[in-house]
Amino acid sequence: MQTQNGRVIDLFFVVPAIPAAFFTCLMILKYPPRTISDGVAPFGMLFFFAYLAASAHMLVLGIPAFLLGKRLDAIRWWSCIIVGFVIGSLPMAIWMQGEWVVFVPWGLFGAIGGLAFWLLWRFWIRFDQQVRA
Repeated sequence: MQTQNGRVIDLFFVVPAIPAAFFTCLMILKYPPRTISDGVAPFGMLFFFAYLAASAHMLVLGIPAFLLGKRLDAIRWWSCIIVGFVIGSLPMAIWMQGEWVVFVPWGLFGAIGGLAFWLLWRFWIRFDQQVRA
């Protein structure tokens, strides 16, 4: 049986895969390959780099936000979505040197990651506790 701390560590490896998968699926829909074999390598690499970007966001901003949220007992579905939106969008907007056009799309990927975090937190790690709004 895995301890709760072990599950939290696993959570931080799983959560970046969710927005990376969404991003990769959107790119596949936007730029469909001619055959499946034509798309495996490029979209596999795209997923890998998207996972690295999502992991960097999570490592630099997500873990401190988690520790603060846990300390303040503020991990709710809506707070995770809002914080995920900010974590996904703000670094990309700063990196793109003020191009605020990227704020919303990257924020939506962050919000997906925040919702995935809360769902895993609620139903995999804290499944025994009552849900609070």
